[in-house]
Amino acid sequence: MGVYIPILRTAQAELGALKELSSSAMDKVMPYLFYRDTSQRTSLDKFCEVLLRYERFFLEFPDHPNNSHFRTPEEQRLKFQDLIENSFPVIPVISNSEKVKRRDLIQHGLSLYNLANALGIRIRVDNSHDLYIAAAIYDTVPDPQRLTIFVDFNRVYSKEEILKKFSYYPQFFDEAMITFTGTVWGENQSEFKKGEITKVDNYLFLAWRELNRNLKMPYSDSLTDNLNSIIPSSDETFYLKLIPYFKWLSLDGTDFLVIRAEEDDPALAKEIARDLINSYPHYFHESGVCAGCNDIRRVADPGSESKSNPTTRKKMSFVHHMEVIASLLP
Repeated sequence: MGVYIPILRTAQAELGALKELSSSAMDKVMPYLFYRDTSQRTSLDKFCEVLLRYERFFLEFPDHPNNSHFRTPEEQRLKFQDLIENSFPVIPVISNSEKVKRRDLIQHGLSLYNLANALGIRIRVDNSHDLYIAAAIYDTVPDPQRLTIFVDFNRVYSKEEILKKFSYYPQFFDEAMITFTGTVWGENQSEFKKGEITKVDNYLFLAWRELNRNLKMPYSDSLTDNLNSIIPSSDETFYLKLIPYFKWLSLDGTDFLVIRAEEDDPALAKEIARDLINSYPHYFHESGVCAGCNDIRRVADPGSESKSNPTTRKKMSFVHHMEVIASLLP
């Protein structure tokens, strides 16, 4: 059965989305949490409680100014140990973005592998230092098949970019589970005109569909924006870091509809929701199939008092996105 690995920040919209997936989608989704410090109501422990409904999940503690917990390898190891001892089905992930020496990071990775009997490694495409660390761990662990290698393209500009560069990595890590990941979003909204619906190709899915004919690998993508633009949820209005107002995936996974607008106008949210549903009805699941589609229909209904805010709009989009991708996997 196919596996979908969505990368999710530990924020309120993502937590809500994970709660609302259908059971058929949950069976194929293996979430990847990209941790950042949040409020108590969206704490890591609350995410882990929800993720008990999933067979396994990945967790990375990135080195980022917003994160004041789990900064050192030892703090991370102790947290992973605590989760594992409490029967949470977690797979640790390491990346060379952490500010530790390469030798120390390799030892940290090996320690986490021994702790969880599995390990994820995120490497940035074309980065020789990341490749060195991943190769050192790959050559050392007793069972490389228990490694998951994520080749991170960061922002993807074309399908050809992935097809050209990714083919090297499966040959290098031929015994590991390997996939690529990334996003089609930039760090700001300036490329999208306000009040217009823009169609953007989903280069990640288009490339995966072509490569998967031979490689049979998981599908992975970042549901929010560029992972390098992580911000606190209390500061979602910071103008350089907003994700689009609405981004809605087509049911065949090949493109997105993107709508940029003012963030705090419930009436405008209803208008945009109606425009989407009326102009692109084939982008929406039938009633009762997807919680995200059900929510946006309620917002669009002129007779309904349902409103939305940036968090609920993201949640709708994330639920819909994961439902679509899960439905397309073999």
